[in-house]
Amino acid sequence: EDCKLRGGMLEITAQLHPFKNVSRIGEDVAAGEKVFSQGHTLRPPDLSLLSALGIKNVEVYDRPNVAIIPTGGELLDIGSRPLGPGEAYEINSLMARLYAQKWGASAHKTEIVPDDQRLIRETVAANEQADLIIIIGGTSVGEKDYVPRILSEMGELLVHGVRLQPGKPTAIGVVAGKPVVCLPGYPVAMLFDLYLFVRPALQRIGRRSDLQPKVRAALTRKIPSRPGYLSLVRVALQGEQAEPIMISGAGILSSVARADGFVVVSEAKEGLEAGEMVDVLIFE
Repeated sequence: EDCKLRGGMLEITAQLHPFKNVSRIGEDVAAGEKVFSQGHTLRPPDLSLLSALGIKNVEVYDRPNVAIIPTGGELLDIGSRPLGPGEAYEINSLMARLYAQKWGASAHKTEIVPDDQRLIRETVAANEQADLIIIIGGTSVGEKDYVPRILSEMGELLVHGVRLQPGKPTAIGVVAGKPVVCLPGYPVAMLFDLYLFVRPALQRIGRRSDLQPKVRAALTRKIPSRPGYLSLVRVALQGEQAEPIMISGAGILSSVARADGFVVVSEAKEGLEAGEMVDVLIFE
């Protein structure tokens, strides 16, 4: 390039600076330089860099194995047949599985388990090989909410009920040395529990350290909250402002579809004022 052959001479027609277009040894990665540290999540360009260094295989942590057990005699598999009176399609396991996979896990769903103590116990026992067990439904204090009792019988019930709005009827326990998170059946409450309990658990098990994305925004109006309870409020972003969508309504799933993220209101506060700057945790 930028040269002409004139007889036996080569004429350069552009300025030629020392080391221009020459890669120096070590300018990309120097000898002895640490390329990635433990806990780093490998991305496509990271794998390309390792390949450029001639490294074909690296040791990585395995994906956590998650078992998801939906419970409820009123639930049907999506599209299995038209709904009858009092019935609903089982959608929570889909959301739990997709989020678990997004957060680096390998997840599988069992068949829907009716409100039967023996069947729930057998399903939990059949999935004790999982790194984390998620049980959906049956966590409240109703006549057929058997799950907390079953956890205490099969292992150890650590928590039943948290000061969280929405998401109060949550239970956490251990069975056969494996953590079990029992989520409420209301989809919005279950979604927030996924973020507050399941995501950190999967990060711990999978040795991940990536943070949930967040942005700063000003509230467009006041957010009331229940003192003594951690409140999670769905908001939609409008430029640098956050518009509260819904505070209560743990079963209104469309409110999440219209939201960009949520704001956490401390249990020590009695709401947030309009114009107050808040962190909006983005739904991934």
